[in-house]
Amino acid sequence: MNADREAMGLSAIPVTDTFDSNALLSAEALADSYTHDVVVRDGGVNCENIGYIMGFNSSASDIYAAWKESPGHWAAMIDPYLQYCSVAKYGSYWVYLGYAANPIADGTMSTQEAVDAGLLEQVGTYDNGEGIYASPGVTVEDDEDILAELDALRGITD
Repeated sequence: MNADREAMGLSAIPVTDTFDSNALLSAEALADSYTHDVVVRDGGVNCENIGYIMGFNSSASDIYAAWKESPGHWAAMIDPYLQYCSVAKYGSYWVYLGYAANPIADGTMSTQEAVDAGLLEQVGTYDNGEGIYASPGVTVEDDEDILAELDALRGITD
C-alpha cells in the first residue's frame, strides 16, 4: 500500500499497536457475523475495509488486490489525510483499519480551501446569504437532508 501511495505522491503510513489489536479482534468477530458492525473502532479509527477471500491460505496480496479493485475500499487506503493503519487476518477474514485526519474539523483547512480541494461543495444558501456546504454529489431538498448530512459529517470527525 505504501509503495502505491508514494507512487501517487502520498505519504507512507505507519501501523499502530492499538489498531493491530482492533483489526485482529474485528477479523475474529467477522467469522461469526460478516458485517461492519463488528469492527472495533477504538483509538480513533474512522475508515475500515472488511473482506473475505475463499480459502484459509489467502494472502495479503490477494485481499489487497481485491480492495484495490473496489473504488470505495481503495479510497479508504489512499485518503491523502490518512495517518495510521493496520491490517489483520483471521481464517479467511481480513480487516483494514485507518485513521484519517479531517482537515476541516481540525482547522487546518478553511471551507473555501475544502471547496477548492473538492471535499465540499455549496448545496444551498441560508436566508442571511451564508453558504450551505456538503460532500460532493449530495443534493439537498430540505432542512432534514441538511441535518442528515451534517450528522454524517459529524460521525466522520467523532
